Amino acid sequence: MNILQKLLSYRLFLLFAIFLSVAAPEGRAEKTTPQQVSPGISILASSSLTDVMTELIRIYSRKSNETASGFFESPEVLTDMILSGESADVYISEHQDWLTKLKQQGLVDVYTVTNLMRNRLVLAAPPESHLRKNITQGMPIREALKDINEKAILVIPDTETEPAGIQAQKVLEKLGYWKKVQRSMLRAETDRNALYLVAKGKNAGILYYSDVHNNPEVVELADFPESMHDPIVYQAAVVAGLNMPKARKFIEFLKTDEAKQVFRKYGFTVD
Repeated sequence: MNILQKLLSYRLFLLFAIFLSVAAPEGRAEKTTPQQVSPGISILASSSLTDVMTELIRIYSRKSNETASGFFESPEVLTDMILSGESADVYISEHQDWLTKLKQQGLVDVYTVTNLMRNRLVLAAPPESHLRKNITQGMPIREALKDINEKAILVIPDTETEPAGIQAQKVLEKLGYWKKVQRSMLRAETDRNALYLVAKGKNAGILYYSDVHNNPEVVELADFPESMHDPIVYQAAVVAGLNMPKARKFIEFLKTDEAKQVFRKYGFTVD
């Protein structure tokens, strides 16, 4: 799916969100007049945040009586949406370059940029994978990758647009395995697609720990030292527009102890 198709998909999503805000039962949508219907706040977040942000949006909507909706895609697609004028109130991503681009264009409030949590990379495979027999707990990642290179396909997210894929390439280059795994490498469009290809395709893959944590379809084989790649930090920012006060309240909610507990529940690291 190209970016134009994703923009169209997002527009349809917004129309559906507006419909839900109109049809929502009392107490779930904000009060409106017949002349003006507000769809609440729209959150654009990286696809790796689909599960955790869906739960947090649900909690926030219930506690605040505000309608909030989430749309999840790669940071590049989300940034292009904002640059093209699509409706958005909160932007959350682990790709610092795309956020910097939005800052330079004056499309986000730089004073609201907030570090929310961190993630890390792991080597993963399905529970029934034959690789579990050879890769023992605590095995150095270099040895684990040697076994992968010889006996399995290695799935990684796109190395040009996906933060997980960009960082995966960096660690493979530092370990001297980037060229070695080219023949057995399978690139996925997003980190969520990579998770699917590992779980359903019975492959090995480099995934976020949050995608493996408490997921019965995949298990961690080995851990990549965080010193081998840039810190994977998710940042939130308020997008410039009419809903900025509401967007600020949502980001403040994400900094509460209640929200931090939910982040930890899904395998993210918070201070």
